[in-house]
Amino acid sequence: MPNLILVRNEYQDYRALRRVLTYVLRSNLYGGYGIDPSRAYEQMVFVKEAYHKKSGVQLKHFFLTFSDQEMIYLSFQDILNIGFEIGKYFAEYQMVYGIHLDSNHTHLHVVMNSVSFQDGHKYSDGLSKFNGLCRYLRERFPRFEVHLFQSGHYSADDPYTSEKKGIYQMLE
Repeated sequence: MPNLILVRNEYQDYRALRRVLTYVLRSNLYGGYGIDPSRAYEQMVFVKEAYHKKSGVQLKHFFLTFSDQEMIYLSFQDILNIGFEIGKYFAEYQMVYGIHLDSNHTHLHVVMNSVSFQDGHKYSDGLSKFNGLCRYLRERFPRFEVHLFQSGHYSADDPYTSEKKGIYQMLE
């Protein structure tokens, strides 16, 4: 059963945006939706500046973890396809995602621009949209019973160390 974990952090500046993008895209197993992942920082900043939305929360960061049992029948391409499906769900926001293999479970990190490239509004749907994402993933991938969690506070300066703390609160 994959777990969708929302990272609880405000990510208030471009420095945080760059650090989290660098962290998520550090492997060669990544993709994007509405964006070229190799130019993600520049393209996300462009959208923010085009719509004059340079302040406040810069991104949404979350990840999907997979058990060893699930990895028996999932390829890395399958996981990247799940990332693309997440992008389709949040279709008006630029998104990059990367597979990480550096912990007990394979996981897919996702970074979503907080500003819509379609009309410039800032993301404000909160948990309701993520509950909907869990339902959407369950429909698209019936063998998954996705559960929603929220992390403890992450550090934008060191997302790797923060992830290792593994303190999560179940939300759904």
